[in-house]
Amino acid sequence: MKTHFIGSAALEIAGQKDVDILVTGEPAQFNRYVAGFSEWFGQPSKIRPYAIEWRTYQAGCNVDVI
Repeated sequence: MKTHFIGSAALEIAGQKDVDILVTGEPAQFNRYVAGFSEWFGQPSKIRPYAIEWRTYQAGCNVDVI
């Protein structure tokens, strides 16, 4: 898995006061990581065959993990 910090926070430009994190990997491996990510970000907001999404609010910011 690779982690990418994206969006306005990563670019240090004005935005929506949110943090966007993109984690890439093989869909067949998703089940290995769901429990750990759920501990940090709560239950996934969407589960698809090709992506799992978490949307949460932490430290005064909206956090999206895809």
